[in-house]
Amino acid sequence: MHLRPGHAEARIPVLQQLIRENPLGILTTAIKSPTHPFLQSSHIPFLLDVPENSSEDNPGTLRGHVAKQNPQAKALIDALTATQSEKNDAETVELPDEVLVLFNGPHHHYVTPKFYTETKPATGKVVPTWNYSAVQAYGKIKVYCDSKSDVTGGFLQKQIEDLSQHAETGVMGYASPWKVADAPENYVQLLKKNIIGIEIRIERLQGKFKMSQEMGKGDREGVIEGFGKLGTETGEGIAKTVPITLLRKNCGDNIPVLPTHQPYHGKSGHNKRIKYAMINPCYTCRRRHVQCDRSKVPCAKCEKAGLECTDKRPLRWVKGMAIRGNLQGMSVEDASKAVARSDRVPVGLGDTAVGSLDRTSRFYLDYYNDRICKLFIVYDSNKNPFRSLISLAVNDKTLLKAVLALAAQHKANTGYSDQSEQSSSSLTISHRDALAFKHQAIQGLSQAVQDVTLCRQDTTLASIFLLIFLDLLESGSDRWNVHLEGAKSLISLNHPFGNDNPGQTVQEIRNFVAKQIYSIETLGATFVRPKLLSQFAPPGMLPQDTVEQSFLGCPEYLLHAIQYISHQRDVIAGLDTNTLDTVPIEIHIQNLTTVLDSIQQFDCYLWASTLPHQSQVHDTNKLCILSQAYKLGALLYGQRVLDALTNQTTAQDDLLYELIGVIGSLRSDYSLFKCILWPICIAALESPWPAQREFLTACLDKFWQDTMCLNAVNAGKIVQQYWQWADGQGQESRWIFHIGFLGGDWLLI
Repeated sequence: MHLRPGHAEARIPVLQQLIRENPLGILTTAIKSPTHPFLQSSHIPFLLDVPENSSEDNPGTLRGHVAKQNPQAKALIDALTATQSEKNDAETVELPDEVLVLFNGPHHHYVTPKFYTETKPATGKVVPTWNYSAVQAYGKIKVYCDSKSDVTGGFLQKQIEDLSQHAETGVMGYASPWKVADAPENYVQLLKKNIIGIEIRIERLQGKFKMSQEMGKGDREGVIEGFGKLGTETGEGIAKTVPITLLRKNCGDNIPVLPTHQPYHGKSGHNKRIKYAMINPCYTCRRRHVQCDRSKVPCAKCEKAGLECTDKRPLRWVKGMAIRGNLQGMSVEDASKAVARSDRVPVGLGDTAVGSLDRTSRFYLDYYNDRICKLFIVYDSNKNPFRSLISLAVNDKTLLKAVLALAAQHKANTGYSDQSEQSSSSLTISHRDALAFKHQAIQGLSQAVQDVTLCRQDTTLASIFLLIFLDLLESGSDRWNVHLEGAKSLISLNHPFGNDNPGQTVQEIRNFVAKQIYSIETLGATFVRPKLLSQFAPPGMLPQDTVEQSFLGCPEYLLHAIQYISHQRDVIAGLDTNTLDTVPIEIHIQNLTTVLDSIQQFDCYLWASTLPHQSQVHDTNKLCILSQAYKLGALLYGQRVLDALTNQTTAQDDLLYELIGVIGSLRSDYSLFKCILWPICIAALESPWPAQREFLTACLDKFWQDTMCLNAVNAGKIVQQYWQWADGQGQESRWIFHIGFLGGDWLLI
């Protein structure tokens, strides 16, 4: 940190005060690792511990915790393991290298030269700058990551209790704070297994308060006035901080640093209310340009004037009419009729053939373009293969009906949770349309597969492909396996498809369909009866998926491993007697163990960082977490098959805890969360504890709300049925054989 004499703050208590008031720090580490980035940073809330009787020069110790699935946490764990090995001391928890934690003050802002009302008119020698305050803490870090250690358990328990207490009382100001003990104990223990504790012994603190104190009096007054007129919380905060910072510079220890993000808690309650009101006046007083005392709600000024006292600008309806836009002046009823009469061409669909379609078809084609194309792909882009199908669909009746059926069914699903009369009517219409389009698509396919020419067309395969996704929306257990086998037969029979020189778009669609058929078959085989599906591999050498052309984001390497695991499960089920007769069981155990070892060695970060992409929307770290979900799911699946081969049951608690943590970290990311139904179901079938089951049930519900795919609803039902059966039988690990017999063969992807 560059510390000019006028900006530097060396007093330890002042720096500690900023840390306590702004506990969200940025931890930066520089750790050499073959599998993780050298430099990593994470936002972490810290607690500052300073012994009561220590001198003012004692900078203290920082405590925090990090999620285990955080790549920075993994790098810390790897570094600790290497340090322990190097020192031959398993009790060592401190790393030799220094780390940095940055704490920012509550307010920072750009300073325009226009604020320098003295120097700018006189000489013009002014430039923009930025006002801010920050503290940097340097020190050695201790890592508590052994979930079986009492030391780690005690550290984490104290950490989460102290942090919750500090945040609930110090940050939120609650008199009756929430406590860790309020949560179920087994749930807390589950979450503790997915975090590591960190403790940083601060060796030096550096502070910088840059608040225009280097400027002359006239310029400082201009800065204060300029920020005060912004009318924002940040502007008001800086306007109040500038003079305080100057006083501290001139008077040293005689002037304390007052918190700028909270009201001043002086001895007088009246002064406290006035200070709070100056920062947070009510909306009504702001509109009337009067000073708000905010002594209560309503404030005294509003109460005296007989006005409504509101914090924010209230929302108001204006005679039930639109007041702007293309529907300006229309009532809700008139606007609805206008939209219903609209012959709007779907956005982005410029094909002239679209104009010849009826209004209903155009509506659902637009819906497909806007909703479906984003649903069944990791990241949407102009290279989305589902969107590329539109250009083929407008010229092929069967494919068009499959596209429209998919859109209509999803539209119908969106109304299932809404019980209003209007929604019920819309649901009935959309569901009826979906059934009609599906019937027409199946009729067209029945004719196409019997025609030598039509069955070799790309549109025929694409139509079957879309019917598989239609089943995801309808139930997840209908005829998807029949459609899948039909698609695989066409791929095997007709490779290469159609003419020998297709356009780039058609070739990309062919590659995409072939690879996704392989993904669906491989992952779908997990939850069906053994040997229901024939094993399939895409013909020829297909190019690697890009981020924008991947359905689920499961690495191809893991797909191969999962397919092999399913094959071994079929062997155990006794359905492949020839293999059992010719290959000793020990060979199967050895081969499966080798596959599990290779899965364990799979580098998720390397895969994510080298995955081809055509845009900047992807996030390497999040894609790494996505692949980690499939990796952990594959390990659990493979281990259960190995258990069946060896006729034993092994505890896989650590794998399960890690998978649940990974799932939790993806819940807030719509693009990636919609890709992990398979890992969620694996985790659910492995979970014996109520807290785990409750969390995963909530994940399945969120998956349904995010995707509107009814296979997620049925996944929740089938998992509940399995839990009831397993709890009665005591055979939790045997789900690999029994899940396919509980109500049907489910496509849970």
